[in-house]
Amino acid sequence: LKVIKDDANTVLSKKVESGMEFKLDLGFTDDIKDKISGYKHVIQFLSSDKRILSRILIEFDNEGNYFVNGEKRGKV
Repeated sequence: LKVIKDDANTVLSKKVESGMEFKLDLGFTDDIKDKISGYKHVIQFLSSDKRILSRILIEFDNEGNYFVNGEKRGKV
């Protein structure tokens, strides 16, 4: 598992097992809306040879709406 924040920083890189949970620290709502920090997270599931098997994209717009893989899911 690899989590990349704002296309720049890897915030989590961990070997995962079935049923394992993890939390994302998104930051402050105003920073997310203003695109300062925490407005985009890419979660990648990798194979043992580091190939991307699956990808989840979480993005926020300037109104606080959040989208998972392009589908609107709610508002912060």
